Amino acid sequence: MRSVAAREGAIRGQIPIVSSRLVGRRGLIRETVHALRDSPLVTLVGVGGVGKSRVAFEVAHSVVDSFPDGVVFADLSAQTPGPLLEDGLLSVIAPGDRSRDDPRRRLVALLAGGRTLLVLDNAEGRHDEVIGSLARLLSAVDGPRILLTTRRAIGSVHERVVTVPGLSAPEPDRVEHPRDAIAHDAVRFFVDRVRAVRPDFDVTGENARSVASICRQLDGLPLALELAASRLRTMSLTELLEDITVALDALAVRDDLLPERHRSLRTLAEWSWSSCDDLEREVWASASAFDIQGFDLRAARAVCGTEGLSADGVWEVIDALVAKSVLIAIPVGDAVRFRLPGLLRLYGSERLTASGREDEIRRRHRDHFAALAESAREEWFGPQQPHAVAVIEADRLNLHQAMHWSFSTPGETAGGLAIATSLRHHWGIAGRLREGRYWLSRGLALVEGLDADAAEAAWVLAWLLLLEGSLDEARQLLDRLEAVDGWPYSAERAARVQLLRGVDALWAGEVDLAIGLFAPAADHFVATSSVDGVVFGSLILLRALAETGDRGRFDRVARRAASFCRARGDFYGSSQFAWVRAYLHWKQGDLGAALAAARESLDPRLPFDRLGHALKLDVLAWIAASGRDWERSARLLGAARATWAQMGIEADTHSTHFAGHSRECAELLADNLRRDRLAELLAQGAEMTFEQALRYAAGDRDAVARGPQAGRRLTAREQEVAKFLGQGLGSREIADRLSLSPRTVEGHISHAIARLGMQSRAQLAAWAAHP
Repeated sequence: MRSVAAREGAIRGQIPIVSSRLVGRRGLIRETVHALRDSPLVTLVGVGGVGKSRVAFEVAHSVVDSFPDGVVFADLSAQTPGPLLEDGLLSVIAPGDRSRDDPRRRLVALLAGGRTLLVLDNAEGRHDEVIGSLARLLSAVDGPRILLTTRRAIGSVHERVVTVPGLSAPEPDRVEHPRDAIAHDAVRFFVDRVRAVRPDFDVTGENARSVASICRQLDGLPLALELAASRLRTMSLTELLEDITVALDALAVRDDLLPERHRSLRTLAEWSWSSCDDLEREVWASASAFDIQGFDLRAARAVCGTEGLSADGVWEVIDALVAKSVLIAIPVGDAVRFRLPGLLRLYGSERLTASGREDEIRRRHRDHFAALAESAREEWFGPQQPHAVAVIEADRLNLHQAMHWSFSTPGETAGGLAIATSLRHHWGIAGRLREGRYWLSRGLALVEGLDADAAEAAWVLAWLLLLEGSLDEARQLLDRLEAVDGWPYSAERAARVQLLRGVDALWAGEVDLAIGLFAPAADHFVATSSVDGVVFGSLILLRALAETGDRGRFDRVARRAASFCRARGDFYGSSQFAWVRAYLHWKQGDLGAALAAARESLDPRLPFDRLGHALKLDVLAWIAASGRDWERSARLLGAARATWAQMGIEADTHSTHFAGHSRECAELLADNLRRDRLAELLAQGAEMTFEQALRYAAGDRDAVARGPQAGRRLTAREQEVAKFLGQGLGSREIADRLSLSPRTVEGHISHAIARLGMQSRAQLAAWAAHP
């Protein structure tokens, strides 16, 4: 279907079939337009089905007025193979009788001076021919402008490569509300296409995660999403999601208007497979063992090596697969990760199964990530903690996949339990309690008795159960642990179990009993230099001592623990000891010392520490309420409640004492603030980002969120537009400065006003003039 926006005669040739509405590509289109101003050849590179042709078509509309002789589309897949390629191009650019023309000379004349934009679509099947023709044209033509779409860049020195990624798709387990899903381009695209067959379709609380799962599994590929949407003519969303694992066969569309390669996902995948050599196919199939988060080079070398390919040789094959758009290279800081698009990952998985090497590759995958998880556990308490956290977050889904395979494959349970146990700090400190409970429970259900390794996993699970308030289940596990022989020896077992028995007692308000259990456990951990034991044992002992007000003993334990942490460069423990010291000062009525200690505990290096973040915000809210700073207390309490909610637990599960303090604080606020004002302040606190809450807790009152838009930021382009608006320029003047259309400038102004929660253009101008 041709867009009605096309000016007759301005865009001609083999115009691609495009859908009626573009979603999520405006930034990419702007990038390509800018590239065309400076480069004779711009190549749009991306996997099949990602929408390169559609992007090229929209770019053509954006720049058509800049080319006096218009824009010409040529579908290279429709051209005659071999040396007649240039004849075919000429037939598109200048239809008519050209039998006497030298096609190359004629092309040079037509493209000279950059008066025509030549769009060459679908170059992947003609790669070598295209390289030769473009090399000749670029060397002969003065100032050409060519836009190429392909899965693989041609490597010309004249070439500017622009990568076309899949549309952004949410992680399903992070979708708590329909807006979390619809904020992503892939979901908006999918919904738009579904409404073509089911006009009443919408994203709701019931289906948001299912929609997110479909979009994520299909890697945001527009073609794949469009094909999936077409299946909803006859399937329910639930059926589609259940069927997605066999989507390569099921998601076929029958539309004679579409080229053959676009009629099924399998055809797209097979087309890419046929372009690879044997080693590339082996690495592709092996790489399908990785989840959609992808992998780094170290993981590729551990998993994807074959009999004919050394670990060092894997890189060359990876590079070749990136060049063919089978793998996507994603820069992450100073490193690069690689990812198979969902469609190609599914196809590679089929090929891996058929090869008979699946168990071997998946065991390699599991073993690699088991080693990674253990390394991160060892690095957790020390200066490398942020790195350990980043490693786990980057490969969280690969770790899940490794555990799933281990727990689904006979004889592999121990390997999965080793991963789940190594991730103990990730589960408990980063607030992924339900996630940890699921994996540990699943693995332990597969073992008959508690050997040393299983006992360690059971201890971690008991800790998570206590944190989330499931006390009866935790006690049952502790009973089983006390009966285990040889884990790993009696003194360590006794200390570990005593520690959690003490937590159970403290949660119930039995402070003296808790201290009697904590003290010998903490001494044991110090004697054996168990870093996590010292941090947790000392912290929970200090919590109990704070309830008694025994300042002398509190200080002795705190000094010993702080010294231990400093010697190892650990800042996490120091932060925790500071907030419990703030709690002690607050209980003793020393608000100045309490506030100073609480602010000392705020460490920007700990954004992952949800549990600690919630506790610190709670204590700060109580301190503010004690000082009759009601509005500050309400905002902090709102931020704390939101953090507890993110973990799926509430503050009152964290001991009867904390529950009582939290209730008293809420009652004081209710007594001293109007109901509507209290609700507003709690909402402002809940809307704060981690960084905002940290700044506000540290005393920066300007960090507070002032409405649902307050935490948002303008894009770089919106900032530019706002800056000029603040200088008094009008839309046309801004458009001239930035080489945009006035309509585009108006769009940026509208978006900026909405992002900042403003009401008018004048407000935005005033804000930009006085930031």
